[in-house]
Amino acid sequence: MLKPVIILDPAADEINDAAAFYNERVVGLGSQLLIEPERTLVRVTQQPKAGQLMNRDTRRQLLRRFPYAVLYREEEQHIVVVAIMHQHRRSNYWEHR
Repeated sequence: MLKPVIILDPAADEINDAAAFYNERVVGLGSQLLIEPERTLVRVTQQPKAGQLMNRDTRRQLLRRFPYAVLYREEEQHIVVVAIMHQHRRSNYWEHR
């Protein structure tokens, strides 16, 4: 059985801000960005241990078309998305979540 996904508010804010940024550059590109985390989360729910370990309990799964990664923790009842981070910016800012 697939575990439900919970996206923390800061992670949702990150992807929404990124989508707004991309839409300012090219109309529609931000909408395309929003599709990628959904696709990535399908992979995560199917194989939660496939993501690269970032620390003791947080894993990273890269988006395919954009320089972002979904950082998540597999818990007993669900998967928690703690960040959707740009891969070339502040590396460990999400650890307090």
